[in-house]
Amino acid sequence: PILPRFERLRVVDLSFCEGVSDGTLVGIGSNLGSTLEVLYLKGLAEVTDEGVKAVAEGCRNLAVLEMSHVKMTDASAFAIGANLKRLQALYFKDNYLLTDTGVAAIAEGCSKISQLTLWGCIELTKASFASLSNITSLNLWGCHFLCDDHLDTGALGALRTLIVAECHKLGDRFVASLVEDVPNLQHLNLRYLRRITDDSLYAIARKAKNLFSLDLSFCAKLSAEAVGSLLLSLPCLSELHLFGCTQLQPEGVSQFWTIPLTSESSCLSVLDLRSCLAAGSVAFLTSQVSRPFNELLPNFFTRDARWGEGSQHRRLFDKVLSAPLDGSTLMSVASLGKIRSGSFGSYGQFTWGNAATEPRIKTTAKTPPRGDGRDTENNN
Repeated sequence: PILPRFERLRVVDLSFCEGVSDGTLVGIGSNLGSTLEVLYLKGLAEVTDEGVKAVAEGCRNLAVLEMSHVKMTDASAFAIGANLKRLQALYFKDNYLLTDTGVAAIAEGCSKISQLTLWGCIELTKASFASLSNITSLNLWGCHFLCDDHLDTGALGALRTLIVAECHKLGDRFVASLVEDVPNLQHLNLRYLRRITDDSLYAIARKAKNLFSLDLSFCAKLSAEAVGSLLLSLPCLSELHLFGCTQLQPEGVSQFWTIPLTSESSCLSVLDLRSCLAAGSVAFLTSQVSRPFNELLPNFFTRDARWGEGSQHRRLFDKVLSAPLDGSTLMSVASLGKIRSGSFGSYGQFTWGNAATEPRIKTTAKTPPRGDGRDTENNN
């Protein structure tokens, strides 16, 4: 009954609020639809398709929607795709009832989406995002049944951040296709892709020249020689995560761990070698040479960021990324608040989806929500 009094609200965060039901969302759709632009509904156990459809049909000006941990089905996805034509950021996590059909309806209907998270949507077996020409950030963490032939990257030319961690069926063919189709990729997470081999690293080294951060943790078929080739070939690479790559061993690591110190063009500032070797085995990384590393954790090395020969290219693509997606003037991230592609988690000193690298979301909202839609679990 009090919702009509807040008819000018533009941002609402009801995440994990007990007692929020379909009736609450019906009220939001009926009373706030003309102004609401940002809506967080994460972890609402009592909400069903009825409530989601009421929001989709009533709040057609939404630019940002978070629906993680909601027991919604494809019926909700159809409503979102049919009504939320202005949507630019959509976050789902563990919405395990969504299928290929529902995700396809969203991709077809919400063509302005630039940030999409489908973390843990385990019923997803194939995905095409041909209609999402503006998408810059895509998170498919834990979509276990996606395979090389069923994840089309041909239309993802604008993509800057991709997370396919724990997509266990993806392999070398997917990586080769990705770097061919998306040459300006900046952040790539391949964590737990145990099928990829050195072929993937050589493909990345040849094609992904603007890569800024790469997570290869627990990829068990990679050699030290291929890692060395990667470090020598990518002038913009600032973060490399090899956590759990136990096959490298001290002898293998010794083949590449001096490269970031001896190469003047290296921008590497985070090198994660946890579980690759015994603590203290690569002490030279912390020695007093030109740009020493600090051992933040055992075998997790960091140093101050610096741009080498790749810095000019890096600045160029930062400008491209920060340009308006539709030619209009966008509100800065600072004034919008921390609307981030959620679910990215923190890796060392660089945070996936941080304000320096993420695309800006067009909205006239003046006050950000208390939460930013991100999951903060430690994913290590």
